[in-house]
This record gives sequence, structure tokens and C-alpha cells, in this order.
Amino acid sequence: MTADTWPGRPHPLGATCDDEGTNFAVYAREAEAIDLCLFDRDDPAREVRRVRLTERNGHIWHVYLPGV
Repeated sequence: MTADTWPGRPHPLGATCDDEGTNFAVYAREAEAIDLCLFDRDDPAREVRRVRLTERNGHIWHVYLPGV
């Protein structure tokens, strides 16, 4: 994790927002790695951030992004 990411939680699956940011949890049984790609709202073809998920519980990869 970097200073601008936190480990997050494995549940619930998907993107879950709160007042501080967003938790992302992805089920991927066979994955060896997962990159979370975030795109520009006004230009959906433009990737603005990529985060490698490093936290895993079983087959669920997760990260929390403050401010997202």
C-alpha cells in the first residue's frame, strides 16, 4: 500500500463509498494480480489512476482509496 491507499475490507464486493473515500473489493479466484483503473468522468477513454491491489483475503482482493 502507498500513503494514499489503505488496505480496505474484503466485503461488501464492488465499490462502496463513505464520507472519507471508497472501498473496492473484487472476487478473482485465479488472479495473480489485479490493477484497479480509474477513468476521467469527462473523458471516459482517459485513465487517470492505476492502483495495484496487494491486499487479499482468500480470493477477494481489496483496497480503500481516501478521497475517491
